Amino acid sequence: MRGGDGGLAIPTPVGSGQAVLPRALAPERAGRRGGLSGLKRAERRLGLLYVAPSLLMIAGIVLYPLAETVRLSFTNRDFLKPQSGAFVGLANYRWLWEQERFWFALRNSVVLTVSAVAAEVVLAVVVALLLNRAFAGRALVRGSFILPWAIPAFVAAFAWRWMLDPTFGVVNHALRAVGLAGAGIAFLSDPSLALPTVIAAHIWKGLPWVVLVILAALQLIPQEVQEAARIDGASPWQEFWYVTVPHLKFALTVVIVLRTIWTFNWFDLTYLLAGGSVVTNTLILPVEVYSLAFVGFKLGRAAAVAGVMVLFLAAFMVVFLRAMTEKGEA
Repeated sequence: MRGGDGGLAIPTPVGSGQAVLPRALAPERAGRRGGLSGLKRAERRLGLLYVAPSLLMIAGIVLYPLAETVRLSFTNRDFLKPQSGAFVGLANYRWLWEQERFWFALRNSVVLTVSAVAAEVVLAVVVALLLNRAFAGRALVRGSFILPWAIPAFVAAFAWRWMLDPTFGVVNHALRAVGLAGAGIAFLSDPSLALPTVIAAHIWKGLPWVVLVILAALQLIPQEVQEAARIDGASPWQEFWYVTVPHLKFALTVVIVLRTIWTFNWFDLTYLLAGGSVVTNTLILPVEVYSLAFVGFKLGRAAAVAGVMVLFLAAFMVVFLRAMTEKGEA
């Protein structure tokens, strides 16, 4: 249909605000769409090509060892028996279920993880709030605060062992000076004190990292929001609870998840500090995995303990993240 000026008129349906393209122009539009979709597919393939090395590395470092651990947990693999490795089903897990030592280690692991992570989060929020204020020497204090986290675990463990030595340790020397420890306190060999001491060492070692994460989150809170709360008459506690805490939710979630995983799996600090034994009440699951695999040479049973640890942490992450998501949506 042609218009009065001899041009091509585009008919418009009644009640529609958009013009309908003539059939002659439809293939051109379809060609453009096809070109754009082809470009997007090419970009997607290029993106996958870029991340492929990282995915392969993750598969080699994380997924393969995890799959191999699960496989070994269903076998009777023994380092001292080269012909071992037959499939035994759930026999290793049934054996763990009957072992009092396993439940003892699981209880200690849960107590250690919950106590250390809870204390780290609470103390980190307090310390981060203090470090977020302006005061003389703030940069120096912030820089020095990271030292415990930067020190290797074996160095930290031997430093703590020296400080807590009943005879020559500086802690017992100070306690004797004020008359609180005549013969010296065996912090790392007394069953009633060893686990709390290990928990304190974990808090000292992990607290700086948590403080850094919380401090970074505090600096991202808009000043306008805090000033508006003060203008509206909010008390310091109300400002903290209704303004600061909601902005820290993501950082706190990341901290709790990562610190729970790291603390639950942390082997060297507990083992080097207190030996990780039933006698000192410091046996935890990572130490039990080491004992079964490299002391008892029962690799299948050690893999079963590791499998239980993976399931335990996976269940925690699912429950915790779902609870945090539902709370955020509410």
